[in-house]
Order: sequence, then structure tokens, then C-alpha cells
Amino acid sequence: MGYNVIYGDTDSCMIQIPATSLEETITKAREIEAVLNESYNTFALEKLHAEKHYFSIKFEKVYRRFFQGGRKKRYAGNLIWKEGKSVDEIDMVGFEAKRSDSPLLTRKVMKEVMNKILQGAGLPEMKKYLGEIIRTYRSGGYSLDEIGIPGGLGKELKDYGTDDAHVRGATYSNEHLGTNFGKGSKPKRIYIKSVNGNYPKTDVLCFEYGDQVPGEFKPDLELMLEKTIKSPISRILEPIGWNWADVDPSRTTLSDFF
Repeated sequence: MGYNVIYGDTDSCMIQIPATSLEETITKAREIEAVLNESYNTFALEKLHAEKHYFSIKFEKVYRRFFQGGRKKRYAGNLIWKEGKSVDEIDMVGFEAKRSDSPLLTRKVMKEVMNKILQGAGLPEMKKYLGEIIRTYRSGGYSLDEIGIPGGLGKELKDYGTDDAHVRGATYSNEHLGTNFGKGSKPKRIYIKSVNGNYPKTDVLCFEYGDQVPGEFKPDLELMLEKTIKSPISRILEPIGWNWADVDPSRTTLSDFF
């Protein structure tokens, strides 16, 4: 029919339709839906030798803008129509903004970054927004509750064969901070740069609430920034030709002065 397929997975297929009014787009989509559903009759009979089949597709959504993050099941779009109703929302699939094991700040920043991209924001606007986030992060302006990395414990700590960061952090907190993390717990994790006072050294600990972490523990904010902001946000920036150095205020270049 002359349309480009821009995304597809096991249960979704998205095509690009030349920009027109929403009403015209819906009309074209309905026509495509009808043609494809009719074609299944011929396909089933000629390819499968079946007179009866259950193949069917349904037209569901219209996006104004669409973004794919480099792999299947990882996309976002400015949704303007869904199942018969006009809407105006950001639809995200597969990104950290939708995952319960992402920090609160990660989800907030990723949602705003994606919103800006889908609204057509350029690099200067993105650099301004993320630059402020990064500066605030490095200065300790976000609470531990905002940056802590959630993670569930599927079994008792002693039953884990390997001590990954979350297990080590939970074990340390149980032994030295009076917590009782175990099977079914979902503590938050932070990486530690230094420990003062009489507490044993550690590079990681877990907590339920930020105020449970004594002041003797100094978070490794640069490592936390890398894991909770740099890594997930870079996966959005890179497909559109930007990188972390473009938005990190510590990576000032000569062009920034002109």
C-alpha cells in the first residue's frame, strides 16, 4: 500500500502515514485495517490451506511523534488518539521510567527528557534541563529516597550464591544498621564513597527510608549519577545523535563560550 513500517514486534506493527489532520489519519488507518484483515482470507487459504482462520488486526493508536530506543519493545510516542478517544500523553514502553526497579529521580528525569524529545526540543534546551539536574545531583541536592536504586530480594540473603551489590548492601545494613532485610524485601541501594566513625568500611548499603542512613556514610554521588542518570539517559540521547558529553556541564567546550 506504499506505507513504511517503522516498528514491529510479536504483537504490534507501526506504520508512518504522511502528516494530515487527525481525522484523515484515522480514515486511512481504518482503510489499512480493512485491507489487511481481508488479505488474511487469501493468505490462510493459499499458504495454510485453511478455509477458516482467526487472524485479525486492530487499529489502536495514533502518535504525533514516535521514538525508538535502538531495540524492540523499547519505544515512546506522543499519543494523540487511542481506541476511539483523543488523548495527549506520552506512551512509553521498555524504558526505566516505567520500571519499578528504577529510582524515583530516574523515572522523573527520563519522562521529562522523553517529553522534550517528542515535543521537538533541540540540544540547547536539553542541555539546559539536564545540566541543572546534573549540577544538583553532584552537589548533593537530591535525597537518598530520590536516588536510591530499588531492588527486590527473591530469597533469604544467605541463600544467594553470589554477593552482588544489592545482596552485599542488604547484608551490611542488617549487620550494622539494625535492618531486617530478607526474602520479599525491596530495599533501596546506594553506593558509598567513604565511611567515618566506628562503622566498618563498605562500598554499598541498603535502606528502606533515607533517614535510616547515618551521616557517617558519604554516598558516592558520581557513581550514583552514572548508574541512575547517565546510563539510562544516554540510551535515549545516542539514537538521536547526542551523547552524555553534550549535556554534562563539567564537559565544557570552547563552543560554549561563543
